[in-house]
Amino acid sequence: MRAALLAEAPEALMDGLAACPQAAIDRDLDLLEAALGGEAARRVVRIWANPRCVVLSRRLAARGSLGAVADSLAGSGAAVAMRASGGTAVVHRPGVLNVSVVAVDAAPASMVHAYTELTGLLSRALARLGIETQPGAAAGACCDGDHNLLWRGRKLAGTAAVVRRRGGRTARLVHASLTIWGDLRDDLALVARAEACLTVRGDYVHGAHATLAQAMAEVRGKRRHQVANPPRATFR
Repeated sequence: MRAALLAEAPEALMDGLAACPQAAIDRDLDLLEAALGGEAARRVVRIWANPRCVVLSRRLAARGSLGAVADSLAGSGAAVAMRASGGTAVVHRPGVLNVSVVAVDAAPASMVHAYTELTGLLSRALARLGIETQPGAAAGACCDGDHNLLWRGRKLAGTAAVVRRRGGRTARLVHASLTIWGDLRDDLALVARAEACLTVRGDYVHGAHATLAQAMAEVRGKRRHQVANPPRATFR
């Protein structure tokens, strides 16, 4: 998937698996501030990964005690981190690839445009792997929204955003978490455990989510079937 993303965005920054989840999340904000201050390129794409953690929006975290959340996750191997963008809890871990786009508006632009730029990048990269996706909501998915990336109606990636303005300039950070492989039931259990400490009772559905590995398995299965069952030539 990284290779497919680099084919679509060869200028992207590639960060390996971070040592500190919070520092990796905050790097997005550093890039946003640098772009807003004219200290960096007007558009930056970053591809990165985090250790196992549950990431809360600051708004969600304000509803309760982070200590209680950390206690609830004790023994799971998952840390707690916070992000500036909106939404509810999500899981970062090996097997989840994060993609961020930071851009300074060259002209007045909407958030829909910013989200579309990111989901379009992901969709084009996935198309290189034979995976067809569409943006949209997935009923029953955690941290659901209109700008998820869906495969067969199931959430493959979720997105969130931050907007900063200064001196007449507007910069937008839009990031996505794409699930490549892993145990989705375990992810949802971690989210539910964390959110319960913050008085959020999400009734999440495992079937509303998908991994890239599941999608790729189906693509490979279809290709094997086509090889084993080539179309018969017809003669008139």
